[in-house]
Amino acid sequence: MPSLAKPFQVWADNQAGILQYIVWTALEAEGLGASLQHYGEYSAETRSEIAKFFDIPQTWRSTAIMPFGLPAAGPGNPAHPKTFEPLEDRVKVFFS
Repeated sequence: MPSLAKPFQVWADNQAGILQYIVWTALEAEGLGASLQHYGEYSAETRSEIAKFFDIPQTWRSTAIMPFGLPAAGPGNPAHPKTFEPLEDRVKVFFS
């Protein structure tokens, strides 16, 4: 379907994002911790080595890596607490 070729990559990225969320939620439900690492595009050599290591086709594209396991501690660093801008400055909602 050539007419759908252009938006397909956006849809594929959206699908990958929701799948990552579902997997992370399932791991959390089992008492495991996870971290989603986006390393961007790897070098051709790194992509090739990853494909060989996991026995996957060279044509596959990695969007992220999610290491998981038993958490050693909760999230955050008490020595460096994370601060946030007010929600209304970070989130915009539009109605039409």
